[in-house]
Amino acid sequence: MAKKNKSSKKESAKEQHIIDFGKFHEYAQTGEEIEKIHELTEQEKNLLIDDFKKIQKVEKEEEVELTAIKHFEKKLQELIENVVYLEGYIQQIEEGNPMLKINLSVKELGGKLVKNIGEVEKLSTSILGEEKKILGLAKHISQVLTKAKRYQSLIFG
Repeated sequence: MAKKNKSSKKESAKEQHIIDFGKFHEYAQTGEEIEKIHELTEQEKNLLIDDFKKIQKVEKEEEVELTAIKHFEKKLQELIENVVYLEGYIQQIEEGNPMLKINLSVKELGGKLVKNIGEVEKLSTSILGEEKKILGLAKHISQVLTKAKRYQSLIFG
Protein backbone atom coordinates (compact mmCIF):
# COMPACT_ATOMS: atom_id res chain seq x y z
CA MET A 1 0.00 0.00 0.00
CA ALA A 2 2.93 2.24 0.64
CA LYS A 3 3.86 2.00 -3.05
CA LYS A 4 0.36 2.98 -4.15
CA ASN A 5 0.36 6.01 -1.87
CA LYS A 6 3.70 7.18 -3.19
CA SER A 7 2.72 6.73 -6.81
CA SER A 8 -0.66 8.37 -6.29
CA LYS A 9 1.06 11.33 -4.58
CA LYS A 10 3.41 11.70 -7.55
CA GLU A 11 0.49 11.66 -9.95
CA SER A 12 -1.46 14.22 -7.95
CA ALA A 13 1.66 16.41 -7.75
CA LYS A 14 2.01 16.22 -11.52
CA GLU A 15 -1.62 17.14 -11.91
CA GLN A 16 -1.19 20.19 -9.71
CA HIS A 17 1.48 21.62 -12.02
CA ILE A 18 -0.77 21.64 -15.07
CA ILE A 19 -1.90 25.15 -15.99
CA ASP A 20 -4.91 25.52 -18.23
CA PHE A 21 -4.98 28.91 -19.97
CA GLY A 22 -8.36 28.24 -21.49
CA LYS A 23 -9.23 30.63 -24.27
CA PHE A 24 -6.04 32.62 -23.59
CA HIS A 25 -3.71 29.79 -24.63
CA GLU A 26 -2.59 31.73 -27.70
CA TYR A 27 -1.02 34.38 -25.44
CA ALA A 28 1.04 31.83 -23.53
CA GLN A 29 4.13 31.32 -25.64
CA THR A 30 7.25 29.32 -25.07
CA GLY A 31 10.73 29.30 -26.52
CA GLU A 32 12.63 32.43 -27.52
CA GLU A 33 9.98 34.86 -26.28
CA ILE A 34 10.17 33.55 -22.73
CA GLU A 35 13.95 33.63 -22.85
CA LYS A 36 13.85 37.25 -24.05
CA ILE A 37 11.40 38.15 -21.31
CA HIS A 38 13.59 36.38 -18.76
CA GLU A 39 16.68 38.26 -20.00
CA LEU A 40 14.83 41.57 -19.82
CA THR A 41 13.64 40.75 -16.31
CA GLU A 42 17.20 39.92 -15.27
CA GLN A 43 18.46 43.15 -16.81
CA GLU A 44 15.77 45.11 -15.00
CA LYS A 45 16.64 43.35 -11.74
CA ASN A 46 20.32 44.23 -12.21
CA LEU A 47 19.44 47.84 -12.98
CA LEU A 48 17.32 48.02 -9.83
CA ILE A 49 20.17 46.58 -7.79
CA ASP A 50 22.58 49.12 -9.31
CA ASP A 51 20.13 51.95 -8.55
CA PHE A 52 19.79 50.72 -4.98
CA LYS A 53 23.56 50.66 -4.55
CA LYS A 54 23.86 54.17 -6.00
CA ILE A 55 21.16 55.44 -3.64
CA GLN A 56 22.95 53.87 -0.67
CA LYS A 57 26.20 55.52 -1.76
CA VAL A 58 24.51 58.92 -2.04
CA GLU A 59 22.90 58.46 1.39
CA LYS A 60 26.30 57.63 2.90
CA GLU A 61 27.82 60.72 1.30
CA GLU A 62 24.99 62.83 2.72
CA GLU A 63 25.59 61.36 6.18
CA VAL A 64 29.29 62.19 5.92
CA GLU A 65 28.49 65.74 4.83
CA LEU A 66 26.00 66.15 7.66
CA THR A 67 28.57 64.92 10.18
CA ALA A 68 31.17 67.33 8.76
CA ILE A 69 28.73 70.23 8.93
CA LYS A 70 27.83 69.43 12.53
CA HIS A 71 31.54 69.26 13.42
CA PHE A 72 32.12 72.60 11.70
CA GLU A 73 29.17 74.17 13.52
CA LYS A 74 30.58 72.94 16.84
CA LYS A 75 34.03 74.41 16.13
CA LEU A 76 32.54 77.69 14.95
CA GLN A 77 30.40 77.89 18.09
CA GLU A 78 33.53 77.33 20.23
CA LEU A 79 35.32 80.13 18.38
CA ILE A 80 32.40 82.52 18.84
CA GLU A 81 32.24 81.68 22.56
CA ASN A 82 35.98 82.43 22.91
CA VAL A 83 35.58 85.74 21.10
CA VAL A 84 32.63 86.70 23.32
CA TYR A 85 34.52 85.80 26.51
CA LEU A 86 37.59 87.75 25.40
CA GLU A 87 35.68 90.80 24.22
CA GLY A 88 35.46 92.36 27.69
CA TYR A 89 39.12 91.67 28.43
CA ILE A 90 40.21 93.09 25.08
CA GLN A 91 38.24 96.26 25.68
CA GLN A 92 40.00 96.73 29.02
CA ILE A 93 43.42 95.97 27.44
CA GLU A 94 42.76 98.57 24.71
CA GLU A 95 41.75 101.11 27.36
CA GLY A 96 45.17 100.80 28.97
CA ASN A 97 45.17 97.79 31.29
CA PRO A 98 48.07 95.72 29.89
CA MET A 99 48.24 93.60 33.05
CA LEU A 100 45.30 91.58 31.72
CA LYS A 101 47.64 90.17 29.05
CA ILE A 102 49.40 88.14 31.71
CA ASN A 103 46.19 87.06 33.46
CA LEU A 104 46.02 83.24 33.48
CA SER A 105 42.37 83.07 32.43
CA VAL A 106 43.03 85.50 29.55
CA LYS A 107 46.07 83.42 28.51
CA GLU A 108 44.00 80.22 28.66
CA LEU A 109 41.21 81.79 26.59
CA GLY A 110 43.88 83.07 24.17
CA GLY A 111 45.27 79.55 23.80
CA LYS A 112 41.82 78.20 23.04
CA LEU A 113 41.34 81.07 20.62
CA VAL A 114 44.52 80.17 18.69
CA LYS A 115 43.44 76.51 18.48
CA ASN A 116 39.91 77.40 17.37
CA ILE A 117 41.17 79.89 14.79
CA GLY A 118 43.27 77.19 13.14
CA GLU A 119 40.48 74.61 13.14
CA VAL A 120 37.86 77.00 11.81
CA GLU A 121 40.21 78.30 9.11
CA LYS A 122 40.87 74.76 7.89
CA LEU A 123 37.22 73.80 7.92
CA SER A 124 36.02 77.05 6.38
CA THR A 125 38.41 76.79 3.41
CA SER A 126 36.90 73.44 2.49
CA ILE A 127 33.40 74.85 2.70
CA LEU A 128 33.89 78.14 0.86
CA GLY A 129 33.77 76.59 -2.59
CA GLU A 130 30.83 74.25 -1.97
CA GLU A 131 27.71 76.32 -2.61
CA LYS A 132 26.54 79.91 -2.86
CA LYS A 133 24.35 79.42 0.21
CA ILE A 134 27.43 78.91 2.33
CA LEU A 135 28.96 82.17 1.10
CA GLY A 136 27.02 84.19 3.67
CA LEU A 137 28.21 81.89 6.45
CA ALA A 138 31.79 82.12 5.20
CA LYS A 139 31.65 85.94 5.30
CA HIS A 140 30.45 85.80 8.88
CA ILE A 141 33.22 83.33 9.72
CA SER A 142 35.77 85.65 8.15
CA GLN A 143 34.55 88.53 10.29
CA VAL A 144 34.75 86.41 13.44
CA LEU A 145 38.24 85.18 12.48
CA THR A 146 39.44 88.73 11.85
CA LYS A 147 38.17 89.82 15.22
CA ALA A 148 39.67 86.72 16.86
CA LYS A 149 43.06 87.36 15.23
CA ARG A 150 43.02 90.95 16.41
CA TYR A 151 42.35 89.71 19.95
CA GLN A 152 45.14 87.18 19.53
CA SER A 153 47.61 89.86 18.52
CA LEU A 154 46.58 92.04 21.46
CA ILE A 155 47.02 89.18 23.93
CA PHE A 156 50.24 87.73 22.55
CA GLY A 157 51.61 90.74 20.69
